Parts: sequence; structure tokens; C-alpha cells
Amino acid sequence: MFGGFKKHRLVSEDCDIFFVENGKGTPVVLLHGFPQTHAMWANVAPLLSNGYHVICPDLRGYGQSAKPLGYENYTFRNMAKDVIAILKSQNIKKAHFIGHDRGARVAYRLAIDNPELVCSTMFMDIVPTNTVFTELSASLAFSYYHWFFLSQPFPVPEKLIERDPDQFYNSCLQGWGATGINAFSKNQLNAYQKSWRNKSCIRAMCDDYRAAYHIDQHHEAADGNSPIKVPFAAVWGRDGVIAKTFDMDSVWKTKGKLYSRIEMPGGHFFVDQYPLETAEMIDNFIKKVGVKK
Repeated sequence: MFGGFKKHRLVSEDCDIFFVENGKGTPVVLLHGFPQTHAMWANVAPLLSNGYHVICPDLRGYGQSAKPLGYENYTFRNMAKDVIAILKSQNIKKAHFIGHDRGARVAYRLAIDNPELVCSTMFMDIVPTNTVFTELSASLAFSYYHWFFLSQPFPVPEKLIERDPDQFYNSCLQGWGATGINAFSKNQLNAYQKSWRNKSCIRAMCDDYRAAYHIDQHHEAADGNSPIKVPFAAVWGRDGVIAKTFDMDSVWKTKGKLYSRIEMPGGHFFVDQYPLETAEMIDNFIKKVGVKK
């Protein structure tokens, strides 16, 4: 995977972060979600690296990045600080941020807190964290039960998951709309399994969700009606749970005037299902933003 990409480990007092990068041109940062790693971009990043400087980190707690103790370390604001540190290490002043799932929430935090670093951003198959908690429906709670299971106090979810991590996380990959296990390449699944079979990673992913419940939703509530001041796109899989639960246009068009809507085929993991189409969609959006500027 990631032929030609260079591997890096950014060492800091706060949290060591692993990332790969390749290409020249406008920087594009690809941020993965749960329960994956940077490997989710393995079939997308090489296509984009033909025209962009592409960076794919493992979020803290995931993959090969460090896994500090304490859920307060896993806020999206802290994860965004890791991304900012990567930019500084690469002498990058601004970038396009493409986030899926948890990575999209990191991109959202960056757009609100640090718009000066953001050329544009893309939120793939999410609604804002605070919206999930304040507009929770029975159907969403049924499908997204993991939000509440993983955020239970340590070590309850950890002990249950450790009995059969493959069964639990595979159920997540197949549980959010229109995605079978065959949609994921063997190499990518091997990378995910290597990560989620690690007890420290299991605990860290739980801490990610604990932070969302205890801290992140309140950060977003404190934002009030702060608009997103950079060009942004909300992208969703038309067959996924989120698109069937929310009127995505109604949710996102209130977040800022520079909004674009993009609907993709497939479910929550449309990136894995349709990597060529995803790469083309990202490229088209970035070029559209460039024309507007």
C-alpha cells in the first residue's frame, strides 16, 4: 500500500503521530475515521498524489500513532493540534482537509478554530457532534449504538471488545449502510485488524468516544452559531444511515455561506467502495474552490 509514500513519525512531548506523505503541489490532508487507520486512503491517496502533496496521518489513539491515557486527551481539538503540528513539520501554511467519520470531526474543529490554516474542508458522512446528541432519534441510536457503548466508563467496553475484537469491529464496518466486508481490500483489513487487536488501541478508541460525549459536544455547543468561514463540502453516501436519518442539506447549509453538497453512491464507507470516484470527487471540489478564489 501507498507505494512511493514516505513514512514519518512526528515526535513531541504531547503525542507522537505517524503519517505518510507523497507528491508535490497544493497540500491535501486525508483524515480517517473509526475503526480504521490511514490505510483507508490506500486506494485514493496515490491517485491524488499525482497533482497534490498528500498527507495521511493516523489520528492519535489509532494505528501507529501514540495512545495516551485519559479520555481528555482525545478531544477533536487535541487531534486537530496533532494535524497542525504535522503542517508545521512540513513547512505548510495552509492545506485542504478531507475528513471521513472521526476525521471529519477533526476537520470541522480545524475549520472553526483555525480557519487561517484551511484552504477548504470536506466532511464525509457526518453531522456535527452536538447534532448527534441533541437530535438523537430511536433509529439513529439503534444503528449508532457504539457511540454510547464505547463511551461507557473504563474498562467495561474494553473488556467486552477484547473477547473478540474482529467480530465487533467487522460488525461496525458492515453496520452503517450498504457496505459488505468484501468492499474492503485484504491489505486494508489486515492493517485495521493489526490496529484494533491492540489492547491500547481498543482503549484509545473508547476514549475517543468518551471525549465526544463528555467534552466535544460541549465545545460545539459553546461555538454557538459560529459560521464556517472557509469553503466546505458535506459529502454523504446516499444509502447510509446518516443520509436516511437527517436532511443533510438542512443541517449543513446553516453552517456557512461557502457550502457545497455532494452525494455519493454507497453507504458510510463509500471511500472504500468507490475509491476512484472518491478521488475524482475530491479533485473536482478542490479545483472548484480554486476557481472561486
